[in-house]
Amino acid sequence: MILLSLVVGAAVFSAVSLVTLDVPEKMSRELRNFGANVLIVPAEGMTEVPEDRVGEVVSSFPGEALVGWSPLLYGKVRLDLGEAMLAGGRFPDMRKVFPYWQVEGSWIGVPFDNRNVMMGSRLAEEMELEVGDEVVLYGGDRATRWRMRVKGIVETGGEEELQLFVNIEVARAVLDRAEGVDLAALSVDTHAVDLESHLGRIQERFPDVQVKPVLQIARSEGAVLEKVRGLFVVVAAVMMLIVVICVMTTLIAVISERRYEIALMRAIGAELSHVVRRFVAELLVLSSSGALVGVVLGWGIAQWIGRSVFGTWIDLEAVILPSALVLTGLVALVAAFPALWIAGRIDPARILKNE
Repeated sequence: MILLSLVVGAAVFSAVSLVTLDVPEKMSRELRNFGANVLIVPAEGMTEVPEDRVGEVVSSFPGEALVGWSPLLYGKVRLDLGEAMLAGGRFPDMRKVFPYWQVEGSWIGVPFDNRNVMMGSRLAEEMELEVGDEVVLYGGDRATRWRMRVKGIVETGGEEELQLFVNIEVARAVLDRAEGVDLAALSVDTHAVDLESHLGRIQERFPDVQVKPVLQIARSEGAVLEKVRGLFVVVAAVMMLIVVICVMTTLIAVISERRYEIALMRAIGAELSHVVRRFVAELLVLSSSGALVGVVLGWGIAQWIGRSVFGTWIDLEAVILPSALVLTGLVALVAAFPALWIAGRIDPARILKNE
């Protein structure tokens, strides 16, 4: 029963630890589907952000933390069918930053495409355009025009549905803006970097721009991940408390059954320390065996939790086995204190007087 309790405890600890270590990282990557969580915008008194400054800010993020980024340029543009808000960006990077966009047709796949556009769904509906239709963009002088084809229609549930998306170089030509951008949108993995402190350091280093988190997204990510960790910690703590109680009551019963053996050992000259060491040795053997079996069982449970709840496989971390060995050993020793105290109070003369 002691071995079974320790196996269950080690299995729960291993499963919870594996899920806690692995799932937040994968959840953080999944939460990147909500879109950009960092914006680079002009400092007060400025109307645009130098594009080279955007590159410096972006390069300050660790490579493993940066999922994607894109500069964005906005302006009113006249079409042959009316006016629209033009948004220029780099399409392959925009796809990483805004993966939640639902696109009818297809994304523009290269950053230098000057023949295709993507259009918001409400704008397309207003202008009665569909994928494959042509649209004409006019420059500020009305003499220059660009004839382009609608390659994708975008649904986002936001303002993007009223915008026309083109390659940023086309936007520069149409809007007659040689340099600078209105903002840059970044998608940052918050599990790989402490976003708040990192943004503070960036702001100190580059005071001529503002680097802002998209608070709704950044805060929701942190809240979700913290709640997941907290839930798993509570479950593990409650389970280990139950294991301590099970081991403790079982060991007290074992000491009671073996009181004649303990009394006989004491009667023939064994010190109390010898008796304690013998029971501790037995417990450590049981805890080690329980930890080994529990880690294997826990890894299987973690895979089941990962697939059924989070839809992902859980990676096996090397730190789990030594941690499980140490924890089950400590649980066994803590649970042994009441039983060993009872063993120390056994009086050989009273136990053996009728033998």
